Amino acid sequence: MPDFTHNVNHPTNAVIFQKVARLTMHDLKVSLKLLHKQANTISSHLEQKKTSRPAALRADGVYFDRNTIVELAKTSFRGFKTKALAQRDEEKSERLEANRKTSKRRDRRKTVRTSSS
Repeated sequence: MPDFTHNVNHPTNAVIFQKVARLTMHDLKVSLKLLHKQANTISSHLEQKKTSRPAALRADGVYFDRNTIVELAKTSFRGFKTKALAQRDEEKSERLEANRKTSKRRDRRKTVRTSSS
């Protein structure tokens, strides 16, 4: 279970990120082996699927490894941390809700100004 009272470098959280990376890389390797075995039958399907993706996801030079996955897990953790702490602390929950309302009003004002200009 993640420890939201500490940052991403806390040993408890670091173990989780490493495990996420290990399991993800394992899943990817298994998927790649399966794809290689079935390459002849699904190659046209993969090309069709690839062309239906956004341009950013079609780049052949995109590369990631276990460290990239760990960094993605850390970023996700930081996003979840605020909400998780708010669920346990009434004061933080109130601040999060006030911030949400303020942001919504600010975004509405930006939209109105932009569309009326």
